[in-house]
Amino acid sequence: MREEVYMDKSIGEGTAAVLVYDDSLRGFHASDFKKYLEQEGFEKWYPAHNYDMPWIYVNLNSKVYARGMPGIGMVSPFGKHAVTIEEFKAIYNIYKKYEGLLPLQMETE
Repeated sequence: MREEVYMDKSIGEGTAAVLVYDDSLRGFHASDFKKYLEQEGFEKWYPAHNYDMPWIYVNLNSKVYARGMPGIGMVSPFGKHAVTIEEFKAIYNIYKKYEGLLPLQMETE
């Protein structure tokens, strides 16, 4: 029984892509969120298309973003659910404070 549970789950499941949803993202190119992402060093993932969807994927590890595509789940999002723009910023700020540190290093020495 215990082995069956382990076979169904994986420690490597999912990605570092956060799915962000907000109606303002339909006009993404003129949005404050796009400006925010670019100021933080995020870049467009160029295989992505420019569909006018109110959601966007933002990868915290690679620092790329991709607009949503209708009917296509591009990746399995972090937490398996979308978050708001403000929630994304809170998540990002948690990890941003550790940028440049080793995975278990909590502050600069």
